[in-house]
Amino acid sequence: MKCSFGISEIRRARPLLGTFVEICAGGRTEEHLNWAIHRAFKAVERVHHLMSFHNETSDVSRINRLAFKEPVSIHPSTYEVLKTAQEIFAKTNGLFDCTIAPLLVRWKYLPRFSRNNPSGNFLDVQLLPQHQVKFKKSVMIDLGGIAKGFAVDQAVKELRKQGVSYGSVNAGGDLRIFGNRKQSIYVRDIQNPGKILRLGFARQIAFATSAHYFSQKQWRGKQVSAIVNPKDHSPCLTPESISVFAPSCMIADALTKAVMLEGNPEAAFLKKFSARAILLKDPSRN
Repeated sequence: MKCSFGISEIRRARPLLGTFVEICAGGRTEEHLNWAIHRAFKAVERVHHLMSFHNETSDVSRINRLAFKEPVSIHPSTYEVLKTAQEIFAKTNGLFDCTIAPLLVRWKYLPRFSRNNPSGNFLDVQLLPQHQVKFKKSVMIDLGGIAKGFAVDQAVKELRKQGVSYGSVNAGGDLRIFGNRKQSIYVRDIQNPGKILRLGFARQIAFATSAHYFSQKQWRGKQVSAIVNPKDHSPCLTPESISVFAPSCMIADALTKAVMLEGNPEAAFLKKFSARAILLKDPSRN
């Protein structure tokens, strides 16, 4: 993703959230922009530390260890993401479900931290007052399908707080652009993921893309992917990518998985979130 806003701009990238996060900011002095970008990366790091499945001290790991036994107090940001995930679960008829983590552990997309055998779904996740979470059944959650978008939103919020006039945050395909300067929007070529395709120019958008470019693999003689149908626990292997425009990156990020599983870029639930989707197919695999 290139930033072409003019001479008063700075762009920085760091490895976070299992991808590279690029922040571009413009419209102020170099000193001010450097500080604002520093603060924005700190916002992303907070989300990473709170919601990483790989970090044994994160909110997600504490929830998975303890919430079936007792209510677990979590950070307001983690609670906000869980609340949004719960809403999306309900409005997509369960197509977006953060409790498919056990399959991702089994297929070695996520590390195994315990020998528990979770048996519930998102209906068994209780969000209690005072930012507490409790499980009605043994459940294992992973926020990897929504937290990256939330981190992008938080970074943009911090840039605006620091008085940045315009810019963008891009975390591995989860993109948010703010301010009055247009920027090119790109997606990977579904037939050749090493190449990118330009969709056009936009400003003031939140946008996310999901596909199986790099996650599809063999596991015990069968093909699996990191996107799982919560209804029958089958891997999603469709040769296409889904991009969603929504009011926030958090919502766009989650909806890409639901739309891919629905197989319909005009899915009725998109209207419930003021969102729209674009589907790109690989014609060689139809």
